Amino acid sequence: PAGWSSAAGSNLPVPPAAKQSPWNNRVLLTDSSAWPRHRLPRFHQTLTAFVNELRKQGLDPAYLSIRTDKRDAHIAEHLGLEYFSCSSVEEFLSHLQTVRLLISGRFHINVFAILCGVPYLSFEADTYKNQALNEFIKYPLSTFDFEKHSLADIGEQVNQALSEDSRWRNHLLTQRAI
Repeated sequence: PAGWSSAAGSNLPVPPAAKQSPWNNRVLLTDSSAWPRHRLPRFHQTLTAFVNELRKQGLDPAYLSIRTDKRDAHIAEHLGLEYFSCSSVEEFLSHLQTVRLLISGRFHINVFAILCGVPYLSFEADTYKNQALNEFIKYPLSTFDFEKHSLADIGEQVNQALSEDSRWRNHLLTQRAI
């Protein structure tokens, strides 16, 4: 894709359409249990390149944590991202429901994205849960791993998610319990 480098019964409210969102180009990132914690400083280079590519695409990445976490805050600061640490479900949903795309390796955060109809891309995790979740809801956007996939391949997935975000929102909303 152009611009991507080749390198390392729900009562939840329906989110506003992306074009009505105050964060039309906001992309939220979370961490993943599969991130190599013992090699995190080197891994930051890959994440930095990814965040820079998101910005080059005109997107506004930020970092979301469902709790206050020094490691998450450090990652966000290192990447130059606005950091949101949520202390309540309401606060978490207020951020999630106004984004164009979620990129997360956290199973439960991905489940919230489904319930809110927010398109997401998931990192591979230490378990098969994220892949199984995508298969379970017949979500065509596959999981990815920064160590196994090139930045260009991941960028292609981001572009696909963004170019068809209305389609993915509708697909996800059909997965909600009635």
